[in-house]
This record gives sequence, structure tokens and C-alpha cells, in this order.
Amino acid sequence: MTGDSGVWPDLVERLKSKVGAPSYAHLARDLGVSPQKLADARKGRQELPSDVKAEILGLLDEPVSQEVYESVFPDSIRQEVSDYVDKVYDPVDSGPVSDGFWIQCLDQLKLRLRDDKSGDIPDSVIAANLGISQSMISTARRGTGALSPAAKFKLIDRLGYMASRDLLCDLLPAKAADRIKKFDTLRFIARGERRKKDQ
Repeated sequence: MTGDSGVWPDLVERLKSKVGAPSYAHLARDLGVSPQKLADARKGRQELPSDVKAEILGLLDEPVSQEVYESVFPDSIRQEVSDYVDKVYDPVDSGPVSDGFWIQCLDQLKLRLRDDKSGDIPDSVIAANLGISQSMISTARRGTGALSPAAKFKLIDRLGYMASRDLLCDLLPAKAADRIKKFDTLRFIARGERRKKDQ
């Protein structure tokens, strides 16, 4: 069973009802996934891709809970998202992540890893520190590829950076990020209201 077993089957059911899809096969076609993949997700056997999850949220057009927000991210980094999202509370003041941001982060990590007695740190050392391949760093530096979501999280963790909303969304496919940004403000407002009630 996946981490989606409780949340997403219910959301899929609500979406089917809302859009009036005559069958789950029709709904799957509209979402751009195979009927089998949607059936597996409904039974908790497989997770839907992040962009499909975000599309479901967009079509439902409802505020999302923190649990739902976190479950959009890939399972491999979900716990890290959960840890970071508790440190983030201002979805308004953050700005988009620039193309060079992750390269600057790689360079900052290089400076931190450099020993005063040694010369320049090669990308192979950075790659080993992040648990990724050197070729991933090379393609990111050339602009022909990108760091994986897990690598980005490890990078900001090593540097001690706090994650903004846009930085978190940068870990998702563009379509998914656009959908998530629609709901972020509502989610943070709702969480703020709950905190006021608890005080």
C-alpha cells in the first residue's frame, strides 16, 4: 500500500462525481492516465504522478489540507517536504526560483566543503556529498538537465536554507507547481486560523 491509500481514492471519487464522468475510464482519459493506473491508485496499490494529483486538485477547486499538499510530492522526498513546510509560513513574499539558483547553491556547497588547505573542490565531491551522479551536476551546470527533487532537497538541507513556497514548487513538474500555487495561500491561511484557535 502507498501513502495515498487514504487521501487520493476519496479525492478521485469526489472528482468523478463533480465532473459527472460516466466511468472511471472516462475520468482517467480526462486526467491523461491509463484506466489501470487510476484503478491502482484508487485501490492504494500505486501513486498517481505529481502532475495528475495537481490536476485533480485544480479540477476540484477546493482548499487543500497540509496532508494533501504534502502528498502531491514524490514519496521519496515527502518526509522532507513535511519537515520543511513547518518552517515556511509566508506564501506571499517568496519569489520565483531563478534558473541560476540551484547552480549558486552548488557553488555555495563547494565553498563549504573546501578545506582551507586544499584547492578547488571538484563536482565529483559535491556529487558524492549529495548522493547523486556527477553527470547530473554537469548537465545542470550546462543548462541541459536538472537536479532531481531529492538532490535539491539535500542541497538546501546541507546549506541550511529555509524553503519558500516557490522553492518547494520548483521540485514539482511545472504543471503541478502551477496548480499547487493556486491552493497554497488558502492552505497557509487555514493553518494560521487553526493556530489562532489553539492559542
